[in-house]
Amino acid sequence: MATYLETQTRIANELNRSNLSDEIKLAILSAIEYYGKRRWWFNETSATLATVGSTAYVALPSDFIEMDRLEITNTTNTPLKPVDINDLLSWRSNNTTTNVPTDYCLYQNRIELYPTPNAVYSLPIHYVKSLTVLSADTDTNLWLTDMEELVRLHAKKDLYANKIRDTNSAKDMQALEDSVLLRLESLNQRRVGTGRTRAYYL
Repeated sequence: MATYLETQTRIANELNRSNLSDEIKLAILSAIEYYGKRRWWFNETSATLATVGSTAYVALPSDFIEMDRLEITNTTNTPLKPVDINDLLSWRSNNTTTNVPTDYCLYQNRIELYPTPNAVYSLPIHYVKSLTVLSADTDTNLWLTDMEELVRLHAKKDLYANKIRDTNSAKDMQALEDSVLLRLESLNQRRVGTGRTRAYYL
C-alpha cells in the first residue's frame, strides 16, 4: 500500500519533473474523485441509522454516494420502498398521521420517510461510500492499493494534457489507463456485492 507521498514521488519521477508538487497532489485527488463515484468492491458498506419520533427525515451518512438497500427494524427488518419525491409529498399532505414508515426517497441530502415515524426505529442501510480524502503525506487508503496504478495513470494524463501541454503523452497515458481500467472492471464484476453487472455511463 503506497502513501500519498509515495504516489506523488513516483509520478514526479515518471514525469521527470520536480516542480509540479502541488499540481501532482491535485491530480491525484482529481483522479480519485473521477473514479470515486463508481461502485467498487472496496466502497460498498453498511451502517445503521435511526429515526426520530415525529420527524419525517433522517440525515444521510456523510460518506454516502449511492443507495443499495434501506430497511426498517420493527420486530424484523423490512425493506423500505423507494418512491418519487412528488408522490411522497403528495401522500404526506393527505395523511399527517405518524406510523411505521414504509416508503422513502432521497432529497436534499437526506432520507425522507413516509409515513412520518411514530417512534424511534433502526434503519439498516447498505450503500456505496466515499473514502476519506487524502491530505497528509503519510495518508493512505484503498485507492492507493489495487487502484494505485489507475489513479497514477489518470493523474499523469491530466498533468500532460493540462499542465505540461504534451498531447501525445496524454494520449499514451489514456491508452494505458484504459487497459488498466478494463482489467479492474473485470475484477470488480466478480467481487461487487450485487452479484450482477451494472451499467455505468460517463
